Amino acid sequence: MDSHLVHMANDIARFHQSFSEDEAMQMVAEHINKNWAPSMRQKLFEEFQEHPSEFNNLIAKSLLKINCAKYNPNQNEIRDKEGTGG
Repeated sequence: MDSHLVHMANDIARFHQSFSEDEAMQMVAEHINKNWAPSMRQKLFEEFQEHPSEFNNLIAKSLLKINCAKYNPNQNEIRDKEGTGG
């Protein structure tokens, strides 16, 4: 398990937990999409599949909004259609 990656993701989630759940999910996803390399985002999905109990619940909910061509390809298509990059 990549404990450093899990720790970073959980820190991001904890930082945003004071916001409403919808806002927090969006902010967590935006932070990870903007600041993490595609390889790190892919590793996040892989680590979550292997060790879901290690992650803050907010990370689990935010995965639907995190760009990852391998594990969340529809998110990239949506972003491309909206013109928001990806």
